[in-house]
Amino acid sequence: MHTLSNAFVTGHLQVAPDIINNLQFTAAFGAALNRWTFIPVPGFVLNTLLGKERAVMLLEGQRVEPTKALEVGYKFQYPTIQAAFEQLTR
Repeated sequence: MHTLSNAFVTGHLQVAPDIINNLQFTAAFGAALNRWTFIPVPGFVLNTLLGKERAVMLLEGQRVEPTKALEVGYKFQYPTIQAAFEQLTR
């Protein structure tokens, strides 16, 4: 709704301000479900199963920041991964 009500906003605003890695994501997901998280999968296993180009997303990830969204004054309803998971698991 923010982009619809503000004509000066263009493009995508899909990245939350809480920058986390895969380990933090997995831990928050497990906590939200009240379950322990699994033992990490070794990198060579992911490289073998997914191929190096796909495995890099899980092994290294991407550091994406919501610079544009914050510049135009967008307020995130769930600014942290914990808040988002709490909402999803209600």
